[in-house]
Amino acid sequence: NFDSFLNPIVIQGLSFQWITYESRQNVQWSPVVQILDNYNLGVVQPVVYEHPGLIRTAGGKPYLSRNYSIKPEINPNGAATISVRFLFTTAQFDALRAADARITNPGDLAIVKQPNVVGILIPQVYTPAASDEFITPMTWQQINGGYYIEFQVTSFSNFFITGPQVVLPVRWVNAEAQWISATAARVSWQVADQQQVKDYTVQHSTDGIRFSDVCTVAASNSTTYSCEVNPGVEERHYYRVLQTDVDGKSSYSKTVTLKANPQENMFTILPNPSSGPTTLRYNGAAVRIGSLILYNVNGVEVWRQTRPQVTGNTVTIPLERLGSGLYMLHVNSNKGTEIYKIIKQ
Repeated sequence: NFDSFLNPIVIQGLSFQWITYESRQNVQWSPVVQILDNYNLGVVQPVVYEHPGLIRTAGGKPYLSRNYSIKPEINPNGAATISVRFLFTTAQFDALRAADARITNPGDLAIVKQPNVVGILIPQVYTPAASDEFITPMTWQQINGGYYIEFQVTSFSNFFITGPQVVLPVRWVNAEAQWISATAARVSWQVADQQQVKDYTVQHSTDGIRFSDVCTVAASNSTTYSCEVNPGVEERHYYRVLQTDVDGKSSYSKTVTLKANPQENMFTILPNPSSGPTTLRYNGAAVRIGSLILYNVNGVEVWRQTRPQVTGNTVTIPLERLGSGLYMLHVNSNKGTEIYKIIKQ
C-alpha cells in the first residue's frame, strides 16, 4: 500500500482542456486523475492511496481499493462547478463488481465525498459518516488498462468509490447541442430507466462555471428530449440538463459545448431527433460527398450510400427502418470526414 503524491500543476481556468495527473507504479506512469481547466484553482495537488488488497469493506459494503484526495490552492467552495475524472484499473473494478452484484458497469458506481480530516493527508480507510455526499457519475469510459468515471463538484476534499447507494430516478445516456440556424440551437438528451422524474431543465453558461436556466421540459414516457435555445454571440457556449424528481432530488447530465459561428459547420442534420427520415443539408458551396455511413452505438454499420443523390443541397437519411436509439453518421467528402450524432425516436 502507498500514498502517491501526484506532481502539482497550476490550473488557471484558461485552456478548457483536461489536465492529467499521473502516478508512477513500479517503473510505469499511468493517469489517475483528470481535472477540467475551466476555473482558477491555483496549484492543485492530488494524492492517491492504493490498498494492497483488491477489495475493502465498510459496514459490510465493498468499496474500491483506490481512493483520492484533491487539494487546490483555491477551493471554489460553491463558486464554480468543476468536472473531474477518476481513473482506476480493470482489476480494481472487476474486484469491486465481483463483491457487489448490483454493479454491472462503472455507471453504477457512486463517488463518496468526505471533508478532509485535520492532520490526515489522505485516509487509508473509508469510515461512513452522516456528512457523506454521494455523487453519481455523469459518464464513464473504458480506456487502456481500465476505466474512468466523470462527475462534477463545487469543492474538493477526500473521495472514495463504492457501489450504488439508492435507486436512481434516471440514467443519462447522452446529451448534445447543435446549431439548427444562424441564431438558434437545439439541446437534446437521451435517458433510460426513468422513475418518478418530474422535469428536465436546460442550463446555459458562457464560461462553463456559472449556469442559468433557459428552458424546462416536463418528463414523459419518452426517452429522448430536446429544447430550442438562442445562445447569443459569445464564442463558446456550455449546456447541461438538470433532472429533478418528484421528491426534489436531482442530478445533472454531462456538460456539452457549442461553438459559435454556425456558418462554419459544413453540414446540418434536420430534424434531429427524428422519428422518420431526416436530411443532411450542405451549408457551403463546393462540397462533394463521397459516401455516407451510419453506425449504431455498438459500431456496427447499418446503412451506407456512395455518391448519394443530392436534391437542393440535401441528402435523405432513411431512419424509418431503424430502431430507436443513438446512431453515428460518418460524412466523407472532399473537405474530410465529419461525424454527427443522430437520435432515432
